[in-house]
Order: sequence, then C-alpha cells, then structure tokens
Amino acid sequence: MYWIGKGSNESPLAMDTDMTTIKAALADISDTELAALIAATYDSPQTAPGLPAWIEHACDWEQHRRRDFNFHLQRPEAAIDPSEDAVSINAAIVLRDQFAQDSPTVRAFFDALVGLLTEHGRKQ
Repeated sequence: MYWIGKGSNESPLAMDTDMTTIKAALADISDTELAALIAATYDSPQTAPGLPAWIEHACDWEQHRRRDFNFHLQRPEAAIDPSEDAVSINAAIVLRDQFAQDSPTVRAFFDALVGLLTEHGRKQ
C-alpha cells in the first residue's frame, strides 16, 4: 500500500528522525512475524481502518527494505484520520498487550507505535 497522505508536506529528514524507533523495531521483527502482522490487518475490525492500513504499510516497507528496495515510510498520520486517533491509540495498546508475552520484538514495534500515536498532544 502506497499513498501520499496528510503528512507528505513535512520534511523527509524531520519525519525520518521521528520514525527511528519504529524503523529499529521493524528491523528486529522476523519475516514470519511481519507476514503474520500483515495477515492480521486483513481481519481487523474496521472501527479504525487507518491503523491496520498503516501497520500493513510499515510491514510492507520493512519487507522491501530487506530486499534493498527503499521507499519512504509514511508516518501513521498519513493513514489515520484525526477522528480515529483515540480508537487507534486504544487498538494499538490492545495489540501491544496481546503480543507482550509471545513476541518481545512485535511488542517493541507496538510500544513505538503507541509513542507515535500519542505524541503532539494526541490523547486517548
């Protein structure tokens, strides 16, 4: 999934700095876990459709990066409408808690995602 979203007017360097933790977390996730996360986005509830769309984008970005095909990793705001902020934050927290014991690397990804979703004054 590739899109130009609301955050596309930001400086790529500024966005890259903000995305360092996400990128590091994605790099630690196994290929099998990335594929499982993508598959999980297909069956996710549509209460916050932007969140699974962004998770799929991030996992796809990492899969491509591992094959030396680089494109810009969009920030979550590119897919998540502000009206979905609270439900997206809650959904990301639930997903983080579900992965807490099974996969520390996926939990780290969701920790980083929750951090991004709650920055800049966003609240649950």
